[in-house]
Amino acid sequence: MSKQNRVLHLRIEQQGEIRHHYVRDKSVFSIGRDDRNDLRINGSGIPGRHTLFIAQNGQFLMQIPPGVQGEISTKQSSLKLSDLIEHELLPVRQGLYLLPIKPGKMGYVFFGTTRIDFLIEQKVPKTVQRPIDFYGFKKSRVFWMHLKEDAMFKGLVTGMILFNSVGLYSLKDYVPPPKPKQSAEDVIRRISRFVIEPPKIEEKPIIEDIKTPEEEKEDKNVDEKKPAKKPTRKQQNTNQTKKRRAPAGGLMALIGSASTNKTGSVAEKLLNNNLAAQLSTVSGSQGLTVGAKKTNGDILDNDDIFGALASGGIEDLLGDTNGIDGSVDLKKKPLVKLDRVESVKGSAEARGARTEGSLLDVIQANMGRLRFIYNRYLKQDPNFGGLMRLEVVISPTGKVSDVSVLSSNFGNPNFEKEIVNTIKRFKYAPISKGEVIIVYPIGFTRQS
Repeated sequence: MSKQNRVLHLRIEQQGEIRHHYVRDKSVFSIGRDDRNDLRINGSGIPGRHTLFIAQNGQFLMQIPPGVQGEISTKQSSLKLSDLIEHELLPVRQGLYLLPIKPGKMGYVFFGTTRIDFLIEQKVPKTVQRPIDFYGFKKSRVFWMHLKEDAMFKGLVTGMILFNSVGLYSLKDYVPPPKPKQSAEDVIRRISRFVIEPPKIEEKPIIEDIKTPEEEKEDKNVDEKKPAKKPTRKQQNTNQTKKRRAPAGGLMALIGSASTNKTGSVAEKLLNNNLAAQLSTVSGSQGLTVGAKKTNGDILDNDDIFGALASGGIEDLLGDTNGIDGSVDLKKKPLVKLDRVESVKGSAEARGARTEGSLLDVIQANMGRLRFIYNRYLKQDPNFGGLMRLEVVISPTGKVSDVSVLSSNFGNPNFEKEIVNTIKRFKYAPISKGEVIIVYPIGFTRQS
């Protein structure tokens, strides 16, 4: 067999198809993922282009990449390519193992699932193509070899297919029960669970100083039963000439410390009604003195005293504490009314700490002071009344830092000034931080 007539006959088995290829002198056979290769093979570890067989001067050379399985054999024996590589029996060039293929030798090599069998034979005429019998090739051998690859994965897939098939077969006669029909009430009740209810607004009570009809009727009956008694001449002379000395301590000392021209009339009426001794006893038991400290650390002032007197009904017993001759004897009580807090401004933390209920509680606790001031002006003018809107600035410590009149229909600056000065002495609960600005709409009118 001359070298010029030799060809390398390749039998290629790929995806169940078999085809033949002949490598002639001065040519190559390449494999890889690219379409320009003689044999396109896809898979992991397959390069883009790899020259597998080289033919030159009638000699053939196979370049084996690492990890490739196959064998070369003669009629007497066969050797695996992996054994040749492991025992370093093949030369190495650029990471590829070189295997010369000589006449009389045949073999095969695997690239993934593609098998390539090779054999050197005499050049065949173009018109004649003889079948080649390869030694050692069996279809059963190829089948079991492919079956061993990824055996665990193939077993899991096969098991799942069998399990699903059995399950579907067992459910072939299954009839699902009919769904119960839902009534319209059930549907509405289910939908109502997802409806967001609006927040409930708590209605604040209106702070009013109003007596019940039974109390008004009782006061009226008492006034009708008591006829007015005219004092005798002897009693008038006694009241004008004889002066009773007020106690030096207690409430009379507090009232005397005001240093006003009206103090004499107040003290005299307290003595005539025998109230000075009783109030002095109470104030002495409480430890109240001019400039003394209260339990909460604040110094007592005249506003605190007169606010307490007005809330206890002493104003009605004394009559006119201002000493004005033109005062009017009122048969109806003064009413100071605060329906609600008009607005609250400030930081979110401060507004959360000072609720509307706490702001109304402070007004209610100091309502006696406001009634006391309004009662004095009401005795001068029975028709005196109106609405006043006040803006109050409360510091974090609870003290009132500023009070201003936003609107008023009284037309009396002195009355407005007294109300403003009184509210400046209000005490609120301290908070951590934040200033609050509130607007109080306060109404002053006679009780109807």
